[in-house]
Amino acid sequence: MIMKLNTTSHRDIQSVNSQVIWDQIYAYFVKNYDKNHNREKSGAQQKRRVRQNIKTKVMKICKGIERGESVEEILKKVADYVSTLFKVAVEIKIGSFHHKSGCDDEVDNYIGGGKGEENDDSKTDDSKTDEINNDNNVKTNENNDNWSTEDYESEEQEKVLQSSPKRFKRWKVVESEVDINKRRLENANAQIKRLENFNRAQSDTISVLKEKNASLSHRNAEYTKLKIIQQLGERRSTLMVDASLFSKTFHCGDQLMQEQDSTIIDPESFKVAKKVSLASGTFSNSEKAVFPDGDSVVIKSLNGSFGMQALAVASHEHRILTFLGVHPNIVQTIGLVQFSNNFAHILNFETGWTLQHEIDKKFVMSLDKLKQHILGISSALQHLFSKGVLHNNLVASNIILTDRTKPILMGFTFACRESCGKAKVEDVLKLFSNQSHFAPELFRGSKVTYSSDIYSFGILLQRILKRPSSFSLEDVLKTRLECIAQHCVEKSRGKRLPHLFLQSRLIAIIENS
Repeated sequence: MIMKLNTTSHRDIQSVNSQVIWDQIYAYFVKNYDKNHNREKSGAQQKRRVRQNIKTKVMKICKGIERGESVEEILKKVADYVSTLFKVAVEIKIGSFHHKSGCDDEVDNYIGGGKGEENDDSKTDDSKTDEINNDNNVKTNENNDNWSTEDYESEEQEKVLQSSPKRFKRWKVVESEVDINKRRLENANAQIKRLENFNRAQSDTISVLKEKNASLSHRNAEYTKLKIIQQLGERRSTLMVDASLFSKTFHCGDQLMQEQDSTIIDPESFKVAKKVSLASGTFSNSEKAVFPDGDSVVIKSLNGSFGMQALAVASHEHRILTFLGVHPNIVQTIGLVQFSNNFAHILNFETGWTLQHEIDKKFVMSLDKLKQHILGISSALQHLFSKGVLHNNLVASNIILTDRTKPILMGFTFACRESCGKAKVEDVLKLFSNQSHFAPELFRGSKVTYSSDIYSFGILLQRILKRPSSFSLEDVLKTRLECIAQHCVEKSRGKRLPHLFLQSRLIAIIENS
């Protein structure tokens, strides 16, 4: 018999599409083979195994095209294999070329020219096919194989096909290691390019935001500066106080201090003065200005520790000294002056050394100086308490000793009213290189109080009592002063000496000794 190989495209003819060959072999031979084996009561698994073996062999033969074999040679090998397997003479030829509308179209040609034949071959081809089929039928009957169109269309065959399990095995193309690595590399490079583009876009956005932030910061600084300059010479009673201007101090701004009058001095008056640099502090630089008539003043300028807040802090220091008024042991303020867009605080000049200088040089102290130092400092501190003001930085470097005897309290940069103190001042404490004079509770989030200044006074009193002296303290006086100092530096705030009794206790001890 002759089996015509139907093709769906010219490409199948050229490449010997093994799947097309197998589909037609399966349709005309394997189904009949399954029917015959069904009679022998073979299992479904054995049938599938036989079909798979046949398909594998056909596929292997069709791969000969890769070895340079011709189409005719491959078809002849397939025909020989099928003839041997099914014991029938089979010749496979390539049928007419038809353009099909889809890959699921049924096969038009079949063996034997039975029912359902719909190809476009001529009548001569059909008659030849009938003769070949008749010969094949004779041979088939001799071998008891009963291959006919009627058997193919029988109900028994349909039942066998329906009863057989349908299993489909998906064939997966295995990539080589080189192809896998190449594909991974391409994916990685694509991902890197996407990330580079994303980072470039983010960098551009960040640059734009930085420029906007710098512009806003500059405008805010200029606005803050102009606002402070406007407020310096004004008496304000507004309820709103800009707390951000005092973030580096122990308070959040004070409405009462804003209501104090400020004295603005004409900078032209300092052109005739001779300026001499003085020792600079941690937060300020000082100059001595000597006028032709012999008067001297101190020009105090805050350094960069406060930034744009320096104007507000200097103004606050001037107003709080104005609020305190005149006291023999407190430095006196004169006013504010503007030099090249920078405001400075003008103070009375006090001749003398600082208490810190005398302690460092180990100057010998007399009994009279000891009493004056202790009573003068306590008097200044008691005056602050009576006004409701805290110094907040009571150290030996902020005390000037005029004629090495009379103490003058200065350094009111961090001073504020007790009612305006703020909690959580740990960031402010970090501005100080020496923090030993601060009360322990300030490091735990408490706000500044009278008790915190009492603690600082106790530390200062202990340093004064350790100075070398030209006399021997009476045991009773020394013991009492040490007890006062120890009472002031108690760790617990409630156990310290009450601020209202500080000066009276010291007077009672010193004058009665």
